[in-house]
Amino acid sequence: MCVRVAARSRELADRMFAVPAAGRADRRARSAARRLCDVCPVRDLCLSETLVRRTRDDVLAGGLTYQERCVLSHEIADDLGVTLRGMSVLSSDAVLSWLRDHPGAVERARARTRAYWRSFKHPHGVRVQGRLF
Repeated sequence: MCVRVAARSRELADRMFAVPAAGRADRRARSAARRLCDVCPVRDLCLSETLVRRTRDDVLAGGLTYQERCVLSHEIADDLGVTLRGMSVLSSDAVLSWLRDHPGAVERARARTRAYWRSFKHPHGVRVQGRLF
């Protein structure tokens, strides 16, 4: 969760970056949070620490949902030759370095997750390659 937003309004930060226990995320607030994350100077650091800790809640971290982080974790683990559990033994600096070396990885994770969920709405129209979760 963004520390800068939380410092101004904890309620706004919760609406933007967290999903309430009972209910769905506020789409407009979540979209604003993604845009904020996309231009944040510490986004890769935030994302790398979340991936190493294997945070499983649906908090938006580094601009990615839990499902998107799962997709990204698979890509990183495969590329670095570790298992998903092995991600927790990697340092956040190693993951940060990987993220900086692969600037399109975040958008690929988003696109693959969108395609996966679209395949449920249109099962014959969209093909998803590789595993997601």
